[in-house]
Amino acid sequence: MNLRARLSSHYLILGLSQGILLCVITLFMTEKGLQLGQIGVAYGVYSATTMLLELPLGAAADLYGRIRVFRWSLLINVGSLLLATFSEAYVLILAALSLMGAARALESGSVSAWEIEQIRSVGEENMLTSYLSRFQALNAIGIAIGALLGGYIPDLFLHHFPGYILPASSNLLVVAAITSLHILLLPFLFREGDTIQPRQKKTNVIEQIKAGILHGTHNHAMRSLLSVSVCLGMVLSTLEAYWQPYLKALATPGSYALFGWVTTGYFLSAAIGPAFYSFLDSRVNVKSSLTITAILSMSAVILFALSNTQSTSTFAVSYFSFMAIFTCIHIPVNVMLNLQTNDNVRSTTHSIMSLTLHAGSALAAFGFAPIVQAWGIASVWRLLAGFLLTFAISRQIKWRQKVVRA
Repeated sequence: MNLRARLSSHYLILGLSQGILLCVITLFMTEKGLQLGQIGVAYGVYSATTMLLELPLGAAADLYGRIRVFRWSLLINVGSLLLATFSEAYVLILAALSLMGAARALESGSVSAWEIEQIRSVGEENMLTSYLSRFQALNAIGIAIGALLGGYIPDLFLHHFPGYILPASSNLLVVAAITSLHILLLPFLFREGDTIQPRQKKTNVIEQIKAGILHGTHNHAMRSLLSVSVCLGMVLSTLEAYWQPYLKALATPGSYALFGWVTTGYFLSAAIGPAFYSFLDSRVNVKSSLTITAILSMSAVILFALSNTQSTSTFAVSYFSFMAIFTCIHIPVNVMLNLQTNDNVRSTTHSIMSLTLHAGSALAAFGFAPIVQAWGIASVWRLLAGFLLTFAISRQIKWRQKVVRA
């Protein structure tokens, strides 16, 4: 099996786990008695932990091996899932979310940086957009399949193991099992092994972090990408935290399958969007920066429409449309990022991007928690849509001013 096929298998397995978890990620907390504000804080703890650990762990991946770091991320994720499954106390649920954040920080920039190096080593750097589009689409398909299955897992456990665990928590057990299998497959999926960057002198983690920060802050394109990453984190975190309670209020009580189907449609849309983007990219030459601005603007309009939906059908249509468009932004962002990044700080730079993503997530989670408790989910989404459109317009104004000065 060649590199492309093995990485495709990796993203399918990863997506399967993500899908089974995502379709109940908020429901499992509501079943344990958490209120909307507490759920927002839990997401904030996850994002804050990830943000704090991103840079040191990304630098460690550059220095000591990206696949080694990724293996640790999977191991910690298994522990966090088991803790979340069997915990009832709020503080233990927060601890489980914090461990998930640590696992995410370990994962960030590990495989994604490793695959860029491997693609370049086989002389296919000109196929980077095609590779990234394929992997993102396959990951989304895996998530869609996992979400569809995940919608039926709670009912299955409820029927065969009544009273053993809460229905939505059964998904966490299944994901822990799949993740354990993923760990066993790592030597096959990444058989090329770790490529540790050669260094003229012994470099420690702090020096590696400084090199990555200097690379990010002294580059205009990188600074622009970092601001986009903060925005993405705010949007994705807020949608992920509250779409299930919003849909639950519209749906017939007791239907877990609906959440599986909606999550499946959500990520099928995430596969269709990048595939269509790749098709257009091969025929229309548009600058990545302008594409990012256009995607942000369209997403803001659809998010506002989503906040006004009053039925499950209109919610699904708006939600799927949003995902099809919004996920396309990762392709021009990743292409710009990898073109601007040197190999010796690639994992560190990816971690800086992920850090800003989770900084936006934490900002939104803690900032919107009291607002959603007082005004409701729809009001938060409308505020976010306004912010997204304002951000897109300001990006375009700055771009035009730069062109005029040039």
